[in-house]
Amino acid sequence: RNIVIQGIPVGDDLTKFMKNDSRGGHFVVAHTAKRQIIQGVEFSAMGQKGILGRYPIHFHSCGNVDSETILQHNSVHHSKQRCIVVHATND
Repeated sequence: RNIVIQGIPVGDDLTKFMKNDSRGGHFVVAHTAKRQIIQGVEFSAMGQKGILGRYPIHFHSCGNVDSETILQHNSVHHSKQRCIVVHATND
């Protein structure tokens, strides 16, 4: 994959310093129905364990999204909270 979005990997020196392996990044598309193209992206060490709304990929309250929105050919691994969440988003 040419694009990598990565949180803090488990066992990284920073997680040892923070004394917390449950925090990672989160990617959010929120409150927009405009076309989104998320394609060919690697998401690694994403999500925040036990925190509502902090998922690796999260479509949040987007309403009726553009029919040309694309979410394909991505990979999500070493997730710390679920994977892909679509909330209050249609079509």
